[in-house]
Amino acid sequence: MFGYFATLYLAERTPKISRLVLSSQVCVNMVPIFTSLLYWRNLRAFRARMGPEMGILVILQLLDHCKSITELRLQGTMMEREASCIVEGFPKLEKLDISESTLSCNALEIVLDGRLKCVKEISILHSKIIGDDGKDIREDYAKLKGFKNKVLERASGLKSLKKLMHCLVKTCPDCEVY
Repeated sequence: MFGYFATLYLAERTPKISRLVLSSQVCVNMVPIFTSLLYWRNLRAFRARMGPEMGILVILQLLDHCKSITELRLQGTMMEREASCIVEGFPKLEKLDISESTLSCNALEIVLDGRLKCVKEISILHSKIIGDDGKDIREDYAKLKGFKNKVLERASGLKSLKKLMHCLVKTCPDCEVY
C-alpha cells in the first residue's frame, strides 16, 4: 500500500488520531507501521490483520507507545504469548475482537482468565481453535463440547463482559474458510 516514507509523512501530520483501521487486504508486515506508532500515541482503537511472525511485534509496539487503547481488533495467529501481552498490557481494554483468526485453546483461556477487568465485548467469531495436539478442536465433537462449556463458564465469570460473540460449532460455513 504505502511505503515507509509515505506512512511516516502521514504519521507526522496526524499525531492526534485516535482510531487506526488498516484494511483487511493489508497485512501489518507489509505496512511500515512501527515508526508511525511513535507519532500516534493517542490511539484508542487499533484494527489490523497480522502476519504470523509480526503479531507479537505489533502488540509490543502498541504496548510501548499507545497506552490508552480501549478497542483492539487483531486478525491472524494468536498463541499464548500474544494473549498474555494483551491481557497484561491493556488493562483498560473494553473491546477485544480476535475473530477470523487462528487461536490456541490456551490463548483463549488466558483472554478469559479474569485479568481484563474492563472488557465489555469479546469476539472470536469464525476463528479456528487449535488444541494442544495442533489440530482444530472442531474435528472432535467431545473435545469441542467440553471446550465450549469451559469457554462459556469462564466468560460468565467476567463481571464486566456484556457480549461474547462466538460460533463454536462444527458446522459453521464461515469458519470453513479460516
